[in-house]
Amino acid sequence: MEKHNGMTKSASVRWFVGFLCVMAMLSLISRQLYTSKLALVTAEDIRHSKLSHTVNCAGTVGCDSVNAVFLPEGVLAESVYVHQGDKVEKDSRLLKLDTQSLKARYDELESERQKSLENGDGYGSEGASPVFAETGLRITDVCVKAGDKVSAGDELVKFDKSHLIRLINTLEADRNKDIIARNALSDKQAAAEADEESMGESYAGQIDTLDVSIEEQQSNIDRYLVILNSGCAIKTTMEGTVTRVEAKAGQVTGESALMVISAAPEVSNGLLRIDEELEKLKALIDADGLVLSEYSGTVSRADISAGAVTAEGAALFIADVSEGGIYFSGLADEKSAKHLSAGDIVELYFRNGRLRTASAVISNFTLRDSDYRFEVPLTEETFSGEMPAYGEIGMMRTSALTEGEYYLISKEAVHGTGAKRFVFALEETDGFFGREYHAVKHDLNIEDENDTYVAVSSTGLAEDTPVIITSNRPLTDGARVRLSVGKVNDESEK
Repeated sequence: MEKHNGMTKSASVRWFVGFLCVMAMLSLISRQLYTSKLALVTAEDIRHSKLSHTVNCAGTVGCDSVNAVFLPEGVLAESVYVHQGDKVEKDSRLLKLDTQSLKARYDELESERQKSLENGDGYGSEGASPVFAETGLRITDVCVKAGDKVSAGDELVKFDKSHLIRLINTLEADRNKDIIARNALSDKQAAAEADEESMGESYAGQIDTLDVSIEEQQSNIDRYLVILNSGCAIKTTMEGTVTRVEAKAGQVTGESALMVISAAPEVSNGLLRIDEELEKLKALIDADGLVLSEYSGTVSRADISAGAVTAEGAALFIADVSEGGIYFSGLADEKSAKHLSAGDIVELYFRNGRLRTASAVISNFTLRDSDYRFEVPLTEETFSGEMPAYGEIGMMRTSALTEGEYYLISKEAVHGTGAKRFVFALEETDGFFGREYHAVKHDLNIEDENDTYVAVSSTGLAEDTPVIITSNRPLTDGARVRLSVGKVNDESEK
């Protein structure tokens, strides 16, 4: 009996131990299944240091002295000897103009000059006196032409007498109607005042309006009568030369001047320009159409080609380096401008980095209108070998550290946009089965940032608390997570 009880107790212990093993195994399996559903994350510590900003700005090589080469307009270019980027010396050949085309242009300008003098367009406006007339008069004869000399009392323009009389009669009729209306209102006003009615004040306003109208009409009549009594003509009151005539027979006068008389007329700027161009054309004809450079430098732009006809504006631009140094300049946006100042050492890159320097210095950094403009002098000492050419495009690069230190958080850890951005901190706790990790949301007050980090003065986190960089699943505040040693595929929404 005792032996049987011992065997039973031993079997019970084995069953109980087996049960515990099974339960432990099921718990481990259950925990494994549970944890496998947790987000797998990687984390990184928050740094505390200054934030570095890298600035990249595009620009072009400029020059202190760029000279334009102008050519007579409307002339055929026979040959062009230089192109953009070519270096030229003073008195070297630039191009050749067709001599027949030069002579034809010369004759054209001579004819234009003669017509300008005949029409009065060749006189300047200084000291000129415009001649006006009353509006509404019909012109029958213009007694002078541009270039005529006149004395006080000479007739300038004659008007249609019958038209002028009709105009005066119309004005007198309108004036008389207003006088009759004003007298009637005056009688009503007197009657209203006798009866002590309030309408008297309203009549007074209407009477004042009619008085003003009558006065204006009478003034116009008087001026027209002066013209009628002067033989229906306007006469000059000064001695001088008629420099411009706008009036024409058959026109009705308006607000503009009929003509202009100048006591001491001068040749106009337009005529002076024609004379200057004629002089240049003659010099080119004498030189058989050959155009020589007046400067030494580099052709920065060429807007003329063989077989083309010259147009208004410069045909060539020559950067005259001998008159001053060359420089690299461009515009910086407002974000980049915060980290640039005069005296900064910068790197310059040209031709995809094949030509570069790391010792250039910003000499000028100014705000013009809404643009920030920088200028970096270029010298032979700056470049060990070849110098960049005028007009060449390049890049300027520099780095700048913030004055103060910040807590720097990788942008990979930052969620949200604009001012509403946050991170998930990886907080560690001790659980029943050991160490547990939770993702805890923390809002950020970002003060600065670059392409890699955001900078904050305070994180609101306990010291040495890392932030979650990547997660294979979307995170929620307080959710348990698994910590991975390596980076995981990021399926979370930032």
